Amino acid sequence: MELTRAKHIAFFKRHLILFPTPYEEHDCERTVLAFFCLLGLDLLNALNTIDDDDKKSWIEWIYKNYVTKESKGIKYSGFQAYRTGIQPISFEQEPQLAGTVFSICCLLFLGDNLSRIDRDLIKNFVELCKTSQGHFRSIAVPSCSDQDMRQLYMATTIASLLDFSLSDPLCSIQYIKSCQRYEGGFSLLPYGEAHAGATFCALASWSLILKMIPNSSLNTSNQSYNLMDCVPKVERLIRWLASRQLSSGGLNGRTNKDVDTCYAYWVLSSLKLLDALPFIDGGELEKYLLLHAQHALGGFSKTPGEFPDVLHSALGLYAMAYQDDKSFPKVNADIHMTSKYINICRDCIQAAKGK
Repeated sequence: MELTRAKHIAFFKRHLILFPTPYEEHDCERTVLAFFCLLGLDLLNALNTIDDDDKKSWIEWIYKNYVTKESKGIKYSGFQAYRTGIQPISFEQEPQLAGTVFSICCLLFLGDNLSRIDRDLIKNFVELCKTSQGHFRSIAVPSCSDQDMRQLYMATTIASLLDFSLSDPLCSIQYIKSCQRYEGGFSLLPYGEAHAGATFCALASWSLILKMIPNSSLNTSNQSYNLMDCVPKVERLIRWLASRQLSSGGLNGRTNKDVDTCYAYWVLSSLKLLDALPFIDGGELEKYLLLHAQHALGGFSKTPGEFPDVLHSALGLYAMAYQDDKSFPKVNADIHMTSKYINICRDCIQAAKGK
């Protein structure tokens, strides 16, 4: 079974024009959905097939979700995932960490140079989302209860893409450590269940934070730039990640759960960050994805027999890219983008700094 590349390209482009009915419940996350479409096209080397007028129109649509606010004399800005008017009134006009990180990625995919965003105000926004425990809320409202490992990952990704450091990064590392479970994996919150998605967010955040810390701070805190040297119970963690692969070749995200296409991405990215990819049988995983997750109409499904969706389609392709650097562009492990666009982002930020 081969990758039906043309069908996948058509699948993502269809969804960029119109999302079918099953996506209605995700209407407030349109930017997130658009990101997975654009990521999928980038992995298939097909972003150049999007019409230039469409790219310009979508860029303008994204910037309409860029908001600037003020709290206690501090101005801050960021993106909403999409304005719907259905959020609680106090949250309705607030930028979100998810909206901000996925909007930045979409703008890069569409060829924007990020010249219309204010890095300093976005940094203020990210810092206002931070809690005293080292993790982050999804919005800069103290009463917001949406705060876990996912928000920490989005905050560190924004900081990395826009080239600024987070305050007190060692506090965030301590929070990550507090979420490690007895199996070696990490949970979304302390004392939760080890989960492959949370484990990726923990390891990727840790990796990005280490890149922000000066050598002098590392030397005084007994830290290291090598993630393998930092993570406690690392052998147990690798064993737990490797055990996510089942006899079908697919991967699950938690102990005693069924396979799910997206966990191919979460698990492989985690192992890549730990230099431990060979612990997964890549051939069996690819066979599972192509035979059981790839859909006849294009895209990948969450589980065999279901309809495909853009998230599982993009993440399934990303997992395959780790195993095949000839058919896919080079991918990055700690930020969910191809290396090409991370480099483009760095060039955009350096150009903005030079003004």
